[in-house]
Amino acid sequence: MPNLPSPDEKRKVLHDPSTSADTLNRLADDFRAADRLGETLEMLAVTRDEKRLRALRELAISRGEVFVLTQTERFLGDEASAKDWMAAGEKALSEERFRQAEAAFLRAGDEEKAAGAAEKIPAAPKSRPEKAVEAD
Repeated sequence: MPNLPSPDEKRKVLHDPSTSADTLNRLADDFRAADRLGETLEMLAVTRDEKRLRALRELAISRGEVFVLTQTERFLGDEASAKDWMAAGEKALSEERFRQAEAAFLRAGDEEKAAGAAEKIPAAPKSRPEKAVEAD
């Protein structure tokens, strides 16, 4: 596993105007190798390296990562295909990530599949007022 910067070091490197695109792209590669896709996105949001963003998009589709897929669309300036959104939705559904599956199916234009995924979203737990702390 690559030697990744601490959160403070990452923030400094990311926001330092003298940090080169090559450095940020290398960090993006390192974060991706460590399966830290959010931080990969942070680096690529600055560099907008098309090749890396397209590779990240493919990874997001294969893993059903709706947020990452949406962000790569934004950074690349083009939308993923309905087929890609369906694939992302199927992966999310297979992993019981029903909210992500619903969102992906809606983006694919398949309202029926989206509704099916939405039906599987567990209800929120009921509040337990007996556990609430009384205010003075």
